[in-house]
Formats: sequence, structure tokens, C-alpha cells
Amino acid sequence: MLFPLKVYEVNHCDWKISRRNGVAQYVGSRENNFVSNDDSFEERFLDVLYDLEFAIVSVFLENPDLADSNVDRVLEGLIRVYSAEINRRAQSILKLNSVDELLFERVRVVCEKHVRQEQETPSAKVDVNQISGKAAEIVDCLKRIRLSVRRWTTRGGRQGYLHFVNQFVKK
Repeated sequence: MLFPLKVYEVNHCDWKISRRNGVAQYVGSRENNFVSNDDSFEERFLDVLYDLEFAIVSVFLENPDLADSNVDRVLEGLIRVYSAEINRRAQSILKLNSVDELLFERVRVVCEKHVRQEQETPSAKVDVNQISGKAAEIVDCLKRIRLSVRRWTTRGGRQGYLHFVNQFVKK
């Protein structure tokens, strides 16, 4: 018998709570519905999205053979990493080649900057809920970019997204 899950909203984030064991799992942000086509998400997170895409383009300019599939794989890995952090689970080990590792590290630096931006003073108390909220925003941003990667790969081929986004990111 399957135990149904209840969905609760906490700080505009949806969490599934298992009735069996009471374990909470992050399932998305209601306020920042990354699947919607409205412009409010892009407006709200324009700086984060730009920084993430700038990091992607910087690796593409250094490695012209980088493909959209590399970007998609790295974004998927980062989504897993931050989802594990949100759900307080152990992170899975990612197997990446050297170009993917470079891309992963560049994008991860931007993610960490956003997640930890409010904790600049070492004496500040770490608010776990605030970090989870910021990590949830990063997950939503990564998912939004991943949708764009898939869309532009379909339209433009193996480097469709990279060529598209390269037009808009100032070097």
C-alpha cells in the first residue's frame, strides 16, 4: 500500500511530507513556478540567471567544442546537488569529464555566491531555512536554464543553446 503524500507550503516553497515517516522533501517553489511562461520569474531572478549564463558562455568561449548536452548534464548534476542540500541528504557522486568539471565549477561558484550571499560576516548565525530557501531559488533557476537548453537544442542543434545565449551575454 502506498502512503499518500501531503504537500505543504513553507516560505513559498512546496514540501511533500510522508504520512508514514514524516520525512519532508522539497518539491518546488509555488511562487517561482519555473514551468510557467510568465516573465515575472526572469524579472525576479535576472541577475542570477545572467550570472549563471555568463559562467556557461565563458566556458564555451574557452572550449568551442562544448555542446548543449554537456551543459544539460552539468545543470542536472547541480540540481541534484542543491536538491540534496535542501532535503539534507547525502550528495550523489557525479562523473564528469574535464570540460564538464570546469563548467560545473564555474556555475557552482555562481550558485554558492547566491546561496551564501547574506552570510558575509563569519559571526552571523547560519539560518538553515534561509539557506534552504536560497538553494530552492537556485534549483528553480537551474531548471529554468535547463528548459532553455532543451528548447534551443531542439531548434538549433547540438550547440543551439550556446550560440543563442552567446548573443546576449556581454563578454
